[in-house]
This record gives sequence, structure tokens and C-alpha cells, in this order.
Amino acid sequence: MQYSSRLAAVAFVAILVLGAVSPSRADQIDNPRYKAWASFKKGSSRTLDATIQAGPVQVQTSMQSTLTDVTDDMVTVQTQSTSTYAGQTRQSPPHNQTIAAKVDQKDIKDDGEESIDAMGKTFKCKVYEASAAAAGASNSAIGQVKFWTSDDVPGGIVKMAVNVPTPGPGGQGTTTTITYLLSAYEVK
Repeated sequence: MQYSSRLAAVAFVAILVLGAVSPSRADQIDNPRYKAWASFKKGSSRTLDATIQAGPVQVQTSMQSTLTDVTDDMVTVQTQSTSTYAGQTRQSPPHNQTIAAKVDQKDIKDDGEESIDAMGKTFKCKVYEASAAAAGASNSAIGQVKFWTSDDVPGGIVKMAVNVPTPGPGGQGTTTTITYLLSAYEVK
């Protein structure tokens, strides 16, 4: 049960990683995550699926995010996740996320381009890395977050890898990487 609680917390934190608002400052740049949603109409959505494996525990999770509001300063996205563990499915309540139009330049690293296969298609993606804090997670349990984005997909994300350090006995820990992959999207 301890694994189940930890994985549920990790899945929830991963949802929080998908959105945040930061105050506008002079050393900020256009937020690629904002731009990825703002170019679509309200009601556009995408679904990301993942299998989380931590030791003997496996959790299937799915996150559907839908654009609900667009302004010049931010977008609002509603995300709802469903997780299946040990044959039981649980759905989280919808969570609204606000993604700012600007982000600190030092918080986003451009990692070039890469092709990603999802939904039986190949997407040419821009690749970004961010710290958990830059990605909006207030939980220090999250390490780095890597995004593969395509202009064709609402919210851009075709693939997302979230690194979660896991403490172990005697201070020896591991890092669990949760990789989400695009399973569906709808453009309005």
C-alpha cells in the first residue's frame, strides 16, 4: 500500500508539472507551453498515457487536458487523470492549471529536435528540459522534466518524461522516470 500511495502522489505531482503561473519579469522569454495551447481554440484537448513501474508495483495512468481559457497573459487548462492499480480504477477530480505566457529564460533549456512515434504517426518535435520548479511543481520530489512538443498537438506535448527520485534504505535511492505518450488529441 505504501507503493500505491507514493505512486498516486507521483502521478498527481506530474499533473501539477503541466501548469504554473510565474510573475512577469524583464528576463523572461515566451513560454513554449503557453504558445502550444494559445494557438488553439477553447475545447481543444490532448490525452497522455503512461505506465508507472516502481519495483513490483505497476500503475496505468491517463491524463486528459482541455483548453478552457486563453488570454494574452496566460491560458487555463483543465486536466483530469485516471489511474488503474491492482485492478481498481480511480479518477481524480478536474484540476485547473494556469500557464503563463512568459517564463524565466534560465528555467527552460532548448534540446533541439527529435522525431517521436505516437498514435501510429511520427511527430517532428522540439525538445525542452526544465526543472520541476520551472515546470510548476511545488513538490521537491520531482527532478527534471523533459518535453517533446509538436505544433500540431494542443498543448504541444507528444511525450513527457518526469524524473522522480525515490528514497531507498540506507540513503540509497533510485530515480523513477515516468514517460507519458500522446494517445489522442482533438483540435477545435
